[in-house]
Amino acid sequence: LVVKRYSAEPRRMMGLPAVPVEEGKPADFILFDPEAETTFTTAFMKSKSRNTPFLDKTLKGRVDLVVLGDAVLLER
Repeated sequence: LVVKRYSAEPRRMMGLPAVPVEEGKPADFILFDPEAETTFTTAFMKSKSRNTPFLDKTLKGRVDLVVLGDAVLLER
């Protein structure tokens, strides 16, 4: 249900074709741990602005891996 809600469903709502995961084909994906905790610090921020209510707050959930095609963009 979670995978469908955050991957296939947005594509369907925007009228985009489904993108199947197939062996040997490029894939864009993330690995998310809903049980982990993350403290949001300025290290997460890419903007010069520091206006956020989440600064120094501990949040539930953590992105552990981001893959875009052949490139690993984030790995914890």
